[in-house]
Amino acid sequence: MILGAEDKLFSMEYDMFCEIRDTIAKEVVRIQQTAKAIAQTDVFASLSLVAEHNHYVRPDMNEKGMIDIKGGRHPVVEKIHDRGECVYRNRVPEKQRERRRRFMAHG
Repeated sequence: MILGAEDKLFSMEYDMFCEIRDTIAKEVVRIQQTAKAIAQTDVFASLSLVAEHNHYVRPDMNEKGMIDIKGGRHPVVEKIHDRGECVYRNRVPEKQRERRRRFMAHG
């Protein structure tokens, strides 16, 4: 009697599992689209928080095809120089040459 009840319970549990699995499988495309939208929202929210925290601003765009950066900042370079060192455009600071560290020239 007990063995039959255990088998019946296992069978019912497996049937429920299959039903849930099949229900979810029918909605997999919608679930993936929703997950993608949530991920994109999370990325944009995170970027906006970082921008606000670091006082980043959107650049002014022109239609002349010219790039004119004045007072530009680079987030990676700023983090490398956490002691407030200044990185001048297209110039390698002496300390960087001595340590042979990589950096990105910008400006």
